[in-house]
Amino acid sequence: MDKLFIVGAGSVGGHIASNWEGYSKGQKLWGFLDDDSSKHGKEFCGYPVLGGLDFLKNYPGSKLIIGIAFSQIKSKIITRLNNIGNFIFPAIISKNAWISNGVNIAEGTIIYPGTAVNYGCEIGSFVVINMNCALGHDVIIGDYTSLAPGVNLGGHTNIGIGVEMGIGTSTKQTIRIEDFAIVGGQAMVIEDIPAYSKSAGVPAKLLLRHEIKKIYPNLKYNTF
Repeated sequence: MDKLFIVGAGSVGGHIASNWEGYSKGQKLWGFLDDDSSKHGKEFCGYPVLGGLDFLKNYPGSKLIIGIAFSQIKSKIITRLNNIGNFIFPAIISKNAWISNGVNIAEGTIIYPGTAVNYGCEIGSFVVINMNCALGHDVIIGDYTSLAPGVNLGGHTNIGIGVEMGIGTSTKQTIRIEDFAIVGGQAMVIEDIPAYSKSAGVPAKLLLRHEIKKIYPNLKYNTF
């Protein structure tokens, strides 16, 4: 049987491990992998921290849960893992989430309890949707994006790659939030938000531009 590990002994990984019976379909969780050597050999949320990512060289084909919310870190970890070997990234969905028929969910996504996802939604790879979020019909969410607790997205909202949505943010219908934007908690988004930007407030207003391209030098976008 393929072994199953959580990558990241932090808040997201801790939630999954502490509530594994609410996510699992009977598969055993073997423990955590984390590059923070101070955590190695210790227990976290009842499971051992077995080592860093290089530990996986001995376990090709393992199943991995990427227990990390931040898009930048997730992207770098996936790149490293692809250089180590071929792994399986199952989508992890709480038994207490409601997912409509007609929803597509890609690999590595985590959906917390209390979340509702309406029909026609397309959720990309390695997305984290935290507790009590609501996605209206035909919402699109790009790879590596993270929704904090209580995010509410109106129908036909289109969210790009690597977006971070703060606690309790909301969008009206047909809003587009471009790649790697950050939207602050409790914001109400009534106009499209450009890539590599930070917005906050009610209604949400653009605060500043990020130099995300320095972090992701290989990305090819025509934003600037």
